[in-house]
Amino acid sequence: SYCSASGGCDEYISNVTFGTINNSSSCDEYADYTSMSTMVNMGETYDISVSNGTVYSSDDLGVWIDWNQDDDFDDPGENVVCEVDNSGQGTFAITVPADATPGETVMRVRIKYNGSDCGDPCGTTTYGEVEDYGIYVLGWLLLDHTEGTLATGETDVIQVTFDAADLDEGVYTANLNISSNDPDVPMTIIPVTLNVGADIPEITVIADPGDVCAGESSQLTADATGGSGSFTYSWTSIPEGFTSDEQNPVVTPVDTTKYIVAVYDGIFTVFDTTTVNVNPLPQIPAMPEGEVELCQDGENTQYTTTDAMYAQTYMWDIDPADAGTITGTEMIGEVDWDSNFSGAALITVKGVNECGVGELSDALTVIINALPEVSFELADTVCVYNEEFELIGGQPEGGEYSGIGVLDGFFYPATAGVGTHTLTYTYIGENGCENSAGKDINVSECLGIDEVFGGMKLNIFPNPNTGIFNLEISSIDTENLDVTIYNNIGVIVYESRNLEIRGSYSSKIDLSKFSSGLYFINLSKDGSNYTEKIIIQK
Repeated sequence: SYCSASGGCDEYISNVTFGTINNSSSCDEYADYTSMSTMVNMGETYDISVSNGTVYSSDDLGVWIDWNQDDDFDDPGENVVCEVDNSGQGTFAITVPADATPGETVMRVRIKYNGSDCGDPCGTTTYGEVEDYGIYVLGWLLLDHTEGTLATGETDVIQVTFDAADLDEGVYTANLNISSNDPDVPMTIIPVTLNVGADIPEITVIADPGDVCAGESSQLTADATGGSGSFTYSWTSIPEGFTSDEQNPVVTPVDTTKYIVAVYDGIFTVFDTTTVNVNPLPQIPAMPEGEVELCQDGENTQYTTTDAMYAQTYMWDIDPADAGTITGTEMIGEVDWDSNFSGAALITVKGVNECGVGELSDALTVIINALPEVSFELADTVCVYNEEFELIGGQPEGGEYSGIGVLDGFFYPATAGVGTHTLTYTYIGENGCENSAGKDINVSECLGIDEVFGGMKLNIFPNPNTGIFNLEISSIDTENLDVTIYNNIGVIVYESRNLEIRGSYSSKIDLSKFSSGLYFINLSKDGSNYTEKIIIQK
């Protein structure tokens, strides 16, 4: 047993923190806290923090650990902290010797008042306090790591290493005590056994396949060798629910499961584990984002979603199908809208992985506004010398005209020039959607008719015209003519009889009161007739 020690309780140890030990206390002169222990690994360094409940600048601090477990603190290296006149507190590094004896031992912490050293681990002082704590030195059992902090929902891996070098044959046991601030499970005890011996069985466990989808199975195989050669098998699982005494059972886990097999050869029991990962279907992606109101026959649009857990690719969908075609296997889908579609379309997306297709996301509603119905009426032909005229043939009213020769809603034939030109009427509806209609107009030179009839030269111009045109006749001899104009159903609209031609004749004929259309001018002389077409365009 260790020597006794105590103090007079003026100064006292108010808190000690070392590894998983974190103890606050008042003055007891001497306190036995060896039931509080922490594990340490050989060769590793740990911090110890000691707080003084009543601080004097001349207070001293000493810490001793019985590394060789001989029930005293007298051996070299066992006075791990020795501080003089440091107020009896502070944080200090302690390195576990590589030759420390594995197992349970004791750490002593002492605060005392005044002196030229940190004192002796034994005996009584007038002022101060002494506290003892438990230390478990890991030798054949090494942990990496022994402390840490986890947020809610997080996990951590503690690496456990067995070292049987220089150990005698036999069974070695230890408990891993995992403490936490979880009020429901403040302490979890995990028993650990190490069997050391030449005739101890060896076991290897595999799962094939190690990764499955929900509803699929995996073959567990336990291969035991050595020992007595006669084995029994006992399977359990984490989470609980599976047990079997078969050597090689088939399992169909619902969730990722660790399978533990205990193999007993009549003398020793050995353990091994394997894990079958159950890969889940992709989670539901977020509702797509993108433009939600468009005009019919618009450009392609893109829609995006956020990363869905477990998804490897994505499958996009548009409803109804005649709204267009959506493509993409990543988090971006592109829609090629059908030019004939208007109305509401729903855009959705779902994740895909090797286990199948996940559920559809919430649908994004996209409204495709119909284009306004637009028409445009316009004369087919005008003369280049005609005056400008207002364009009024576009429907619905309120749109805009454009094209060569168009200015402020008027068409200027001379500006446009001779040739065929396309004029456009564009209208924007209440929903902001735009549509247009085009119409070709021919701007003609309108050179008229230049012919010879019965020794007379005839010139009728312009043709086409707006109803007013010129008739010129020239002849060497004196001639008498009848001039008759009738419409396309034979009704006479103009007539001049016994028109005497002497050298030359010129007359402006006005048919402007008549409607646009095709007319015929007939010249008659001595029983001979000459007929030519006249086009009136207004």
